[in-house]
Amino acid sequence: MDRHSQTLNLLINYLKRNGFPDNAISIEWGTKRKWVVDLAIMAKEYDTPVSIFEIRALKSQESIKRGIDSLKRAVTLLELTVSCYIVFCNKTGDDVEIFNVTDNVYNGTNIDFNNFNNPEFTCEVINFEAMQLGIEAKSREHNKQIQEKKQEKLDRYCFWLLPFYCIIVMLLDWLKIYTITYERLLVHGAFLVLNLLPFFKEISLAGVLLKRNPDEEKK
Repeated sequence: MDRHSQTLNLLINYLKRNGFPDNAISIEWGTKRKWVVDLAIMAKEYDTPVSIFEIRALKSQESIKRGIDSLKRAVTLLELTVSCYIVFCNKTGDDVEIFNVTDNVYNGTNIDFNNFNNPEFTCEVINFEAMQLGIEAKSREHNKQIQEKKQEKLDRYCFWLLPFYCIIVMLLDWLKIYTITYERLLVHGAFLVLNLLPFFKEISLAGVLLKRNPDEEKK
């Protein structure tokens, strides 16, 4: 077994010892085309990481820099701020050393490479119960951001696009280019309702109840 695979297995065992369930651990998390980070801790509330881990075989300055660069690429795919870690196998090869580099990833803070080789430097200790509290806070932040974005889109639609659309239709009717009939009003009404549906759980139209796809509500 190569050192990377060995460290990954040790990290998984470490997380399980600290209360992390199997369904919270995602190996080689990333996009559909390729994986981005070696391991991610997933939130139950929504399918996105709350912590990401990059495994490095050696504690060299170049290796650590590459690990942080990889984490920087990963966080660009995420809406929320996540905890970022670099993981090494310890000298005896029976456990992992975990270092929190979140500040380095997001703020470009200078790295003190001596910390990675200093035996007195305290490695990060990760506990599932403590992280779960952070997950709940991130979940509330995530839902708040979603609602704010939906409200922004709804305001733009209602105050700009909808009036503009109605003015164009009435202008075409006045110029006798496009005659408004009862049937066409129904078609236009249905079109407008379908465009509004993503902003509401359900809309009633002429006795017909339209509901949004439940899968869309989770996004």
